Amino acid sequence: MSILDGIPGNNRHPFMTRSYIVSLLYREGSGSRAGRDRNGTQAHQNASSTTAPSERHEIFDHPAMATAAKSCVFIKKLALSLCFPARTISTAQLLVHKSYIFQANTSINTTDLATACLFVAAKMEETIKKIRDILAHSYMLSSSQPKGDPQSVPASVTDKMRPGVLVAEQFVLNAIGFDFRTSHPHHMYVKMAKLAGVSQATAAAGWHILADAYYTTLPIQYPSAVIAAGSLCLAWNLDCSSPQDINRFVRSALGITGDSAFARAESLDRRRRNSTSDS
Repeated sequence: MSILDGIPGNNRHPFMTRSYIVSLLYREGSGSRAGRDRNGTQAHQNASSTTAPSERHEIFDHPAMATAAKSCVFIKKLALSLCFPARTISTAQLLVHKSYIFQANTSINTTDLATACLFVAAKMEETIKKIRDILAHSYMLSSSQPKGDPQSVPASVTDKMRPGVLVAEQFVLNAIGFDFRTSHPHHMYVKMAKLAGVSQATAAAGWHILADAYYTTLPIQYPSAVIAAGSLCLAWNLDCSSPQDINRFVRSALGITGDSAFARAESLDRRRRNSTSDS
């Protein structure tokens, strides 16, 4: 029996390899999106025909990825001020990374783009809030008076912000190809931590590691099962004298053996998606 059995969730999103992400960021005329195939297969074939960047061109060496990381910090603060759940925050951070990967040279204001990502994520996760509330909180965080009352922000200010955020929203939707499928590791992590019997402190540390993973491109590169397992393994390794025990547990729980970890995790995600659609 897999640890993923009975865990609710939406369909997973397509994954990207590290080399494909780097090729998109450093391709010539990276502002162009022409000819991009969103089903993943053809896109990887196109990437393989592109001249590979040198090894020094790591993902986070690119200015767009540094901007994305800063936007993730802003999204986290904005979402917490609006009491959004963890899954909405993670989705918004995932969207901002995808937006900058596919359109690295965008001229859209970074605050508008981050706000739009949260607005789209709220719709995707069905945690919708009024756009005026989101704009008001965004204005307070980005202004010189972050401790003020968002309700005191004049309507004229939010009305002025609205067109820019709506343009950014359309940009985000185009960047993801109107593909609203998501897969979150949070439920998997909670169940995995319970089965592992880790301490409350270790489980909390792993939860923070899981959240921090969304400041990077890891959730775009790996299935949610791998992100959840990796977060728990790292937390255990930081707080356990025999860290190999948790690795054996995770592999056994997920039914993962040898080098087939990625393929097996994808297979489990696909099985869970099919069972969800059948019900």
